[in-house]
Amino acid sequence: MITNIMHYAEHATDPAHRAFIDSVWSLDSADAAFAGEPSAVLPDACVEIVLPLAADEIRIGFGGAQVTLGADCPFVVGALSQPLGTAYWGRTTLLAVRLDLRAAARVFGSDLAQFAGGAAPLAALSSSLAREVSAAAGEASRAVAASRLARVVAGAVRRRAGADARLERALLALGATSGKVSISSLARDAAISSRQLDRVFHRWIGLGPKTVARIMRFRSAWEIAERGRDLTWAAIAASAGYADQSHLVRDFREFAGGPPTEALPLPS
Repeated sequence: MITNIMHYAEHATDPAHRAFIDSVWSLDSADAAFAGEPSAVLPDACVEIVLPLAADEIRIGFGGAQVTLGADCPFVVGALSQPLGTAYWGRTTLLAVRLDLRAAARVFGSDLAQFAGGAAPLAALSSSLAREVSAAAGEASRAVAASRLARVVAGAVRRRAGADARLERALLALGATSGKVSISSLARDAAISSRQLDRVFHRWIGLGPKTVARIMRFRSAWEIAERGRDLTWAAIAASAGYADQSHLVRDFREFAGGPPTEALPLPS
């Protein structure tokens, strides 16, 4: 999930790709020429493969882990557990595929864990996939480019063997319940201990199963709030499976950088 003043749009996705592609999206500054415009990517239990169609410079993360990219450099945003700061220079247009964690683990293998919480140039992980993704920039329209990008990424998922079966099974259960399943039950289903399941998750995606479950529940709450703008935060918390509103507030502070009333204000 992304927060900023740029125009965000989601594009039609081939039904055959929906088993592993969460969405195809674009961000566009229109005629605005940014000079370090700040933004934030929020945790959503997904991984983004991003193709800059236009940008003088993009900086992702801050401090020692900052990655600086240009318009000709597709990049990957790994699984996040806190907001990831970004900044843009010049007229900026991004096109991206949002992958669920099962699909991302297939494409990148255990390398996925190395950039959890940050970003990396796609070429550093797969030069061949980076070339295929970059080729989508040459399409005549945004819609055609989005369709081509989705086909390229879907093909990469299909070509790769499955990740650890215990990881995939646990992620399916988490996704089906929006994180409302106990870690002990996930471990029992995998015939391993909760500690072993934690190691499996960290090895493949860089986050533990409890964190992934909390992020999925947070995302569910965010989406419920966007759909039901007349709901109270207490009702949203209950619908998303929180024990009470205070638990929802805790997760919003951690994953969105502030309380829900600031991160996603509801109409008064």
